[in-house]
Amino acid sequence: MTSAWWQELWRRHAHITTPLRKRGMQCDIQYGLSAHILHVTLPDGSYLIIAPPQETGSDRPAGDPEGWIVTHHQNDQAPYDLIYDSTPATDSGVPERPEARNGGSAWRMIHALDQYLARLGLLADPAATRPWPDNTLPTASRTTATPPARSR
Repeated sequence: MTSAWWQELWRRHAHITTPLRKRGMQCDIQYGLSAHILHVTLPDGSYLIIAPPQETGSDRPAGDPEGWIVTHHQNDQAPYDLIYDSTPATDSGVPERPEARNGGSAWRMIHALDQYLARLGLLADPAATRPWPDNTLPTASRTTATPPARSR
């Protein structure tokens, strides 16, 4: 699909999809419970779901949420692993995860994904694809990428 709406949706998520596609991962945008999510296919056939908070509505634009939740799924039946959650805690009885201080930073989320995937052997050399020097992380920024044609 090459409609203006679809291209705008891909443009708003390019700061996430572009680095992942440079790492050889296939990305697709789908609609979740209340916001768009990214479905990222990994080399071993498993997949990641990268999403903003789904239960509550947000006034923030697509691709720029207050935080990211990333889950790793081996298949559709098995339980998933929560590997990153930078959303603010909404329950006073639950402590925030350490990455909550990163908020909606896509670069910090991708850095965490690089480390996780390298530990699993699914990313050969995370430093080779990192767009920033060691020991520094840029603030969230956007890149422009041409969205792929929707394959459905």
